[in-house]
Amino acid sequence: MNPRTRLALAILAISLSLGILGDLLLRTDEHGLNLTLWLSTGLLAAAALATLMEEKPDRPALGLAVVAFGFAGALSWRASPTLEVLNFLSAALLAACAAARAHGHSFWRAGLAEQWARLVRPGLHAVAGVLAFVRAGIQLPPPATPGKGRVAVRAVAGVVIALPLLLVFGGLFMEADLAFRSIVERLLDIDLALIVQHVVFTLWLTWLTSGALVFLLLSRPGDRGPLTLAQFVRLGPVEIGVALALVNLLFLGFILVQVRYLFGNADLVRLTPGLTYAEYARHGFFQLVVVVAIALPMLLVGDWLLAESRRRAFRAQAALLVVMLGVVLVSAGWRMRLYQQAYGWTEQRFYVTAFLLWLAVTLGGFAFTVLRDRRDLFAGGGIAAGLAFVLALNLINPDAWIARRNLQLALRTGDVASCDTEYLGQLGADAFPVLVEALPDLPPAMRSEVEARLVKWQSHRTSDWRAWNWGRHRATTVLARAGVGRGDQP
Repeated sequence: MNPRTRLALAILAISLSLGILGDLLLRTDEHGLNLTLWLSTGLLAAAALATLMEEKPDRPALGLAVVAFGFAGALSWRASPTLEVLNFLSAALLAACAAARAHGHSFWRAGLAEQWARLVRPGLHAVAGVLAFVRAGIQLPPPATPGKGRVAVRAVAGVVIALPLLLVFGGLFMEADLAFRSIVERLLDIDLALIVQHVVFTLWLTWLTSGALVFLLLSRPGDRGPLTLAQFVRLGPVEIGVALALVNLLFLGFILVQVRYLFGNADLVRLTPGLTYAEYARHGFFQLVVVVAIALPMLLVGDWLLAESRRRAFRAQAALLVVMLGVVLVSAGWRMRLYQQAYGWTEQRFYVTAFLLWLAVTLGGFAFTVLRDRRDLFAGGGIAAGLAFVLALNLINPDAWIARRNLQLALRTGDVASCDTEYLGQLGADAFPVLVEALPDLPPAMRSEVEARLVKWQSHRTSDWRAWNWGRHRATTVLARAGVGRGDQP
């Protein structure tokens, strides 16, 4: 058995172990410590196998892996579902980047196509599951000669193969005949449906994990060379120059005509018939953010398609468009600021604002890399900025931020009744300490409404240790100390 096949079998064994562990940990209504433990175990297993493959560990790869563990730990820190998704994706992305770095590929110096492949390939390998072994060139070991030990191993393998078939066919027979069902239930006294659920979930996790580990350990993303669209399509400076000039004219015309409206304020809203804050800020904000989100990839594609020796005129026009995109970003931020001052924060407004800031940083990165002929640094910088923003979101604690700002706005304006306590109660456990702190300042009716929502949340809390999360634990502690639900809070 060659070393590559031996490693493949080890991956299968570890994947099955992670599938069983996932079934024990992850089948809960809420996620927290269980997801951290499972993801950290998977990262440790991948790191252990990678260490066995290499003579000495790669320090940058280890650094990326350590940061991945940090994001895995953040899954037990914040209770926000949105942050849970962002933290999980950040950990998975860093694991893929660590694997690429361990294979000799730079995290920073990589084209956009290579970085995009690092995002897509792990997912494709995970979906492919054990089929990814075929693409990795794994050769199955030849049949061994019969022997006592071999016979026992083969017998166990036969049981493992037959087990899912027995469960499926047995379940069908039990549904088909009540007498057979009664006999089987008396003999086994088990919940067959529950067993099938456990087996299916375990095999599903094993499938996904095996494919992901094949990508992390056996694939070589750079063996075939970097993919560039210009290998298949090449446009000249005339086509791209004309297209970009027309786009610049459109942007310039929009900015010149709409200068007063773009950077309008409360006076503009009052003086314009039929114009409300919602129409001025909300509608314009989202459209302007979408404009920037589309224009930046457009510039990247234009630079991608243009010949190396014909980019000077393109970059001059691209620099002009970058400046105008910056104006549009500032306008979008100004609109959202006015809207938030009038109506407060929501989770959607918060995360879109954070996305706006990331777009601004990415736009600056485009100017300092692509426009200065350092395109290979752009993708890595954008990913690093995205990871930094996810870390900042964990530190800021968005749900608590939203609750605190909305309550401060209501108390500052004296219009406490306009505060949407129903929405604040839906933010989640991270916001509850802020709500408890504000209870004494709320009118009796609003206080009762907020308290009722907090009590309802308490009544649905799970005591399962696998779902432990610092945000939910802190909320439970604060509610207990404040006496919420017992009628003795101030």
